[in-house]
Amino acid sequence: MRLALVGNRNCGKSTLFNRLTGGNARVGNFPGVTVERKSGIVLGHEDWEIVDLPGICSLHPCSPDEAVTRDFLLSERPDVIINAADSTALERALYLTLQLTQLGIPAVLALNMSDELRAGGGSVDEGALSSVLGMPVVSVSAQLGQGLDELLEQCWKVQRCPPRQSVHAFAAVEGCLCALENIAGPAAERAGIPARFAASCLMAGDSGIISLLKLGSAESGAAERLIADAERELGHDGAEALVSSRYAAVDRLCRECVTQPEQSRADRLTHSADRLLAGSAAAIPLFACVMLGIFYLSFGLAGGFSEHVFGPALDALCAHADSAMLRFGVHPLICSLVSDGIFAGIGSVLRFLPVIFTLLFTLSLLEQCGYLARVAFIADRPFARLGMSGACIVPLLLGFGCPVPAVTAARTLPDGRERLAAAALVPFMSCSAKLPVYSLFAAAFFPRGRAFVIFALYLLGILCMVLFSSFRLRTPPDSEVPGLITELPRYRLPSLRDTLNLVHEKSIDFLRRTFTLILLASIAVWFMSSFDSRLSPVSDPAQSLLAVLGGFISPLFAPLGFGDWRVCTALIAGLLAKEAIVGTLGVLLGASGLGAVFTPCSALSFLVFVLLYTPCAAALSCIHRETGSAAKTAGTALFHLTLAWLCSAVTYMLAAWFT
Repeated sequence: MRLALVGNRNCGKSTLFNRLTGGNARVGNFPGVTVERKSGIVLGHEDWEIVDLPGICSLHPCSPDEAVTRDFLLSERPDVIINAADSTALERALYLTLQLTQLGIPAVLALNMSDELRAGGGSVDEGALSSVLGMPVVSVSAQLGQGLDELLEQCWKVQRCPPRQSVHAFAAVEGCLCALENIAGPAAERAGIPARFAASCLMAGDSGIISLLKLGSAESGAAERLIADAERELGHDGAEALVSSRYAAVDRLCRECVTQPEQSRADRLTHSADRLLAGSAAAIPLFACVMLGIFYLSFGLAGGFSEHVFGPALDALCAHADSAMLRFGVHPLICSLVSDGIFAGIGSVLRFLPVIFTLLFTLSLLEQCGYLARVAFIADRPFARLGMSGACIVPLLLGFGCPVPAVTAARTLPDGRERLAAAALVPFMSCSAKLPVYSLFAAAFFPRGRAFVIFALYLLGILCMVLFSSFRLRTPPDSEVPGLITELPRYRLPSLRDTLNLVHEKSIDFLRRTFTLILLASIAVWFMSSFDSRLSPVSDPAQSLLAVLGGFISPLFAPLGFGDWRVCTALIAGLLAKEAIVGTLGVLLGASGLGAVFTPCSALSFLVFVLLYTPCAAALSCIHRETGSAAKTAGTALFHLTLAWLCSAVTYMLAAWFT
């Protein structure tokens, strides 16, 4: 059996999915689009698959991810829909529920967060609501794991029982839909679309579904006359009348079946906290303090652990492996490959795993407790001055993790201009792949102020983003930036289980890259530094094939303070993945360390260059896929390379002058 998990955003859908699957999910993209999908096997039911669909508000999509959810339900036709709804805001969730009843797919309404509803003195008459909707209604708490067995039992029982067609509050709307259903029925059957849903799409003017119906001229004319008659009777256009009718039906359902809770202690605390964290002049400084605290935990405490405990442990492991190979008489060339190539490359990246784990853990806690949703609200006003809404902060914040999903997330923005702007600004954010580079150089040259140096690099990236957007993305005088409309969820205690699941996914992704791309890059660098152009082994890497390649471009970087061929080679490897910079330097410098080619001034210049120079190959590929233009992608790469060179040169000159 295949289950589809559908619901509004911030309704606890992901938590419910993790509970049902035990956190064992397969993550990928929907065919043909770069919108993430999660699927997993339900615990205790090895032949049940559940698909977590992107959050939506309506089956008439306003963004690509909403369209993906609608198209999946229409084309894949899952056996059962689990409609997750926030019990504390049921009037908003039921609008989507009424639309889902039109698809003719068996469904179960899962009233999530029911424990919070009961704590506030509220309740839902599940029997009355079920009889009206024609589908089972189950109260669950994904956070506490309550009601999940009953939910799965109802899914099994209902799989051959489609829900009852929803009845709208306005008789004129219901009559119009019934007539449209008769007109569009044959065309809807040919297109594989439920007739009732096709009728509502005709009345709402949903061009995507209307184009699939391929109605004849006579059918189209009859439908237009029916809609025009309903509009004259109701005094609104068809789409507005349809929405008003549904909301009137939802209002009636809530009055009959829902006992509204009193304002809970959590709500009072949320409103009080929002006055300080989201609605005052101190909101942005407080956000900066929160991020500074996260950097101190990640790069100060966890960085010290990596330097004094985790790193030496890895070095000892590598030394034991090296001595074991010598005892067994392994060929020196193989020993060099393992020690100087694989261990030096991968080990130099792995030693920063505690730093990355701490950063991911703290950011996940902020997301779980509801604070990150406030960040978009806080950013709306300053972003409006740049010609964008605060919704753009979401892909930019994702850019601190990885630019690939960040650029992809820009597709969810409703405005096309904002989508292109966000995709262009994401490379300014310091992704997690740059953290090993920052941590290595900060620990080597600025040990006392490593957290401050890394925080300053993040601020510099944000400042460059602001300056670039103010020049290139300024709002035309005759246009207006749309305001941000978003829901601010109530503050909640983070779930340690869900937080660890999220961190586990991201850490596994980091390790996967380390043991694939970084491993291959390290072996390639070792090979090119151990052999010359005639594939003869060399004792001095300066005579190797890699030295020839690095020496060809090294004069370009001499004004920046790091014109050594080994550093230039590391920057080339960084075009594949920024973590490869550390692995390449580890292979080429070996025991001599960074002090052999860097001074504090050139190290600072190098960090600025790494911050701003061309994004990795995966990010460029994603930008090309989103923009659809090779010229724009090449322009993005060249712009970042030029900007990095200029900023790095200025940094080197200022640092040399001050010291």
